[in-house]
Amino acid sequence: MRRDFKGKHCAYCSKAMANSEDHVFARKFFLEKDRKDLPKAPACDDCNGKKSRLETYLSAVLPFAGRHAQAVENLAMGVPKRLDKNRKVSRELFGSMKDA
Repeated sequence: MRRDFKGKHCAYCSKAMANSEDHVFARKFFLEKDRKDLPKAPACDDCNGKKSRLETYLSAVLPFAGRHAQAVENLAMGVPKRLDKNRKVSRELFGSMKDA
């Protein structure tokens, strides 16, 4: 954990003392080449874990609605790996597909 986060409260619950640092925007939302210098915040393990589980789900689902310059690359490069690792989300997505 960074020195400037020691002795700080968790940025998410503001109750527990931070014992880790968390990327405010999950690294997996970005292509590897765009991951440097993402902001971090102090976090407790409980909040960091809850946020991580939500980010795992969102990183597999949100790219389907991307409209930014790197959306197609993000969808092609990141989503298949994420869906392979998360069978539950994969089943939900593919089970809800309908013909257009």
